[in-house]
Amino acid sequence: MLTELSNVLYKKFKVSWQSIRDVLDELQKSFYIYTNNNLTIKEATKIAEIHHYSCYDSLIITSALTYNCQYLFTEDLYYSHNIQNKLEIVNPFKQ
Repeated sequence: MLTELSNVLYKKFKVSWQSIRDVLDELQKSFYIYTNNNLTIKEATKIAEIHHYSCYDSLIITSALTYNCQYLFTEDLYYSHNIQNKLEIVNPFKQ
């Protein structure tokens, strides 16, 4: 997710790379940063196979499932889709 954040900040908002590094440093001080591992990647391939999400999106979903998140807020994935009866994908911009 930090890679996506960096990409969006740079491409969409034209934020300097130094400012992006500052944002990443602040996030790392304030939050636990999950790192994908071999198991995460294998689980993500199962999500991709079953639900037809991209590998990248499946990694995000798998990370959320790993930490028992109930909701994943995004505008990019299927709205109101439930994964494994554990994680609901919610588009915060739709009613």
